[in-house]
Amino acid sequence: MAFFQVCTRPAYNEIVLRQAPGVLGHDRWRELDQKAFAGLLRATVGALLPSATQLQLSMVSSALYGMLTELSFVVSDNAWSADEGEATARQIVGATLQVVATLRDTTST
Repeated sequence: MAFFQVCTRPAYNEIVLRQAPGVLGHDRWRELDQKAFAGLLRATVGALLPSATQLQLSMVSSALYGMLTELSFVVSDNAWSADEGEATARQIVGATLQVVATLRDTTST
């Protein structure tokens, strides 16, 4: 949830989500983002889906990475107050956990 709360900060929104892709180029920005985020995400997915194959872990991690990246733009594109931003972050985290639970059920069969 902290990640989405950070996305509501104007400086993060402007520098990381808006300017960085143009300054660094999309490929380099994505590479740096994945270095910072992908390992943690894959480890988390691995812990949540212990019986998943390596291919399943890769696919689920990639799908969640894409989903979380797009949601960071949704959060940052909306000028919510701090309270609204936190409530939205909680809703996003809840929806993300539902997706993970569905994926866990799918990979365990």
